[in-house]
Amino acid sequence: MSAYATSPRPAGSPPARCQVRRGQPPNQGYKRAPSLAAPATWNLNRAALRSFLAYCTRHGLIHGPDPSGPLQARAIRADPDRRVIPARQLQALWHRSDIALQDKTFRRLAYDSAARAGELLGLDLADLDLDAKTAVLAGKGGIPRQVNWYTHTAHLLARLTTGRTEGPVFLASRRRRAPVATADRDPATGRARLSYRRAAECLTGTTGWTLHQLRHTRIRELKDHGCPLPVLQKITGHRSLRTLTEHYPGPSPEAVRAWYNESDPAARRRRAGTRT
Repeated sequence: MSAYATSPRPAGSPPARCQVRRGQPPNQGYKRAPSLAAPATWNLNRAALRSFLAYCTRHGLIHGPDPSGPLQARAIRADPDRRVIPARQLQALWHRSDIALQDKTFRRLAYDSAARAGELLGLDLADLDLDAKTAVLAGKGGIPRQVNWYTHTAHLLARLTTGRTEGPVFLASRRRRAPVATADRDPATGRARLSYRRAAECLTGTTGWTLHQLRHTRIRELKDHGCPLPVLQKITGHRSLRTLTEHYPGPSPEAVRAWYNESDPAARRRRAGTRT
């Protein structure tokens, strides 16, 4: 390990920003990483570490074998179906009377549109077309895309934005002490744009669910209703159909059973006999 600590730094190379103890086993520090970390978190940190060590090797800051070699990637066994909110509980949420207008509007918009919560929080009043029930937002990678919603959400949005003509659609409950960018502040009240953290806390605090679960549940519902994959891809803003099919829930067991009942040859013969 002394090679790592004593290797000279080539002229012009960036200074080393870490110190390694002499005599320390190469993997001692890495093995102390929490063994209970989620596989995705473990893999992300492992990739960052390997990238850093590769950089150090290229610039002659370290020599010898890669000390991260023994760290193996962990298999991700996520079950998208477990993220789906039960239908009864979701309907109960829509009918609750103890939820503030803004929270109710944001959740209904997030569900109807199946958009990412962060994208919706970036909406300004100028982005909305309330009559057409659409809006143009900045999607992933800054690519503009259209989102849509239903009539009940349009009524909520109209109530929420009454008397306002500019500024963010969703606002924090009170003014922030720290300076806020003009684009993220309501000019009439001085309130800042609602943050993702606060929106997530409000939902989790009242239901125990996450904002992303609303998106997962909506995608399941659209698949159950037979939404074509190209249309579903446009709705969700995914660039890859593989992501949409592998990382999000497929049709529900009820939808699969209904398809079998509908396509059963015996059932088709019975229907044909009834028509004749």
